[in-house]
Amino acid sequence: MESWKTSIKALTVDVFGTGTDWYSTIVREGECLGCDKPITVDCILSAERARYYKPDREVYETAAHLLDLEPPSILMVAAHRHDLEGARAVGFRTTFIPRPLEWGSGGQTDTAQDGDFDIIAQDFHDLAAQLRS
Repeated sequence: MESWKTSIKALTVDVFGTGTDWYSTIVREGECLGCDKPITVDCILSAERARYYKPDREVYETAAHLLDLEPPSILMVAAHRHDLEGARAVGFRTTFIPRPLEWGSGGQTDTAQDGDFDIIAQDFHDLAAQLRS
C-alpha cells in the first residue's frame, strides 16, 4: 500500500455529482472501504457553509477546518476535474471517478489519465479496492 493511503482520515465526496450515481449505496460502500478499519459518516458538508463554491479554495479549507483535519489526510472524490484541482491546490489527495452518462450518451464528460490525480477509479468498488492495495 502506498504510504499516503494509510494517512487518509476522511473522504469528501461531491454528493450532487459523483455521489449522485451511488447515493443509494454510499453507506454500504463506506463500510466496504472500512473492511480493515471503521468508517463512519461524520457529517454532510455544504459549500454554503464556506459561503463559496467549488473550486474556490475556501470550500476545501472550510471542510478541513470543520473536520479538524489537515488537508493531506483528506481524499476528495469527484467526477469533475475543476473540483479535484481545487482540492489538490489546498493539499487534499484526489480521486477521479468518471460519470460517462452525466450529459447523456453523446455528452462531453471530464476524463483523466494516469498521473492526473492520486487515484483514478471506475466506481466506488474500484476505489475501495485501490485504497486497500
